[in-house]
Amino acid sequence: MEFTELKKHLALKKYYPCYVLAGEDAFVVGRAAEMLSRIAELPDFNLSLFGEEASGADVALACRQLPVMSDYRVVSVAGLKRDTAAVAAYLKEPSPSTVLVLRYGGTVDAGVQKFSSLYERVDCAKLPLSVVRKWIAQTVTEADAQITTSAAEALISRCGGDMTRIS
Repeated sequence: MEFTELKKHLALKKYYPCYVLAGEDAFVVGRAAEMLSRIAELPDFNLSLFGEEASGADVALACRQLPVMSDYRVVSVAGLKRDTAAVAAYLKEPSPSTVLVLRYGGTVDAGVQKFSSLYERVDCAKLPLSVVRKWIAQTVTEADAQITTSAAEALISRCGGDMTRIS
């Protein structure tokens, strides 16, 4: 799935058990992770965050916990690399009330790629120019400022369309 399709997909409230966010634009990966994190109501109780040092066994254990006063809990992991087999085993029988989010800046870990049939991949590559232009216009308007079309185009050009740099 493309990043630009994610918002529509989430509006349907028919979540996949696992999303893998990967691509060259860290800003886009971060935005996708934020959107998925909002699934968890009461995030203090229903949002678990892990870093690269997390083991797959710890992640799988967190995924099996029930949400607190909410329909869903979200487990989000930045760059899972250790013990990915435990996550693959969990995804064969996932909890219907947990959404697992694996985030990668760049390519997906080889261990995670082995079980690609068990998750939905969200492509977080550079956004199309039309989306970048719209984002710039919206951001400038929210800041109660103005930008000319040529200035916006120059910004996009000088930043190579990379939303991390543009933002």
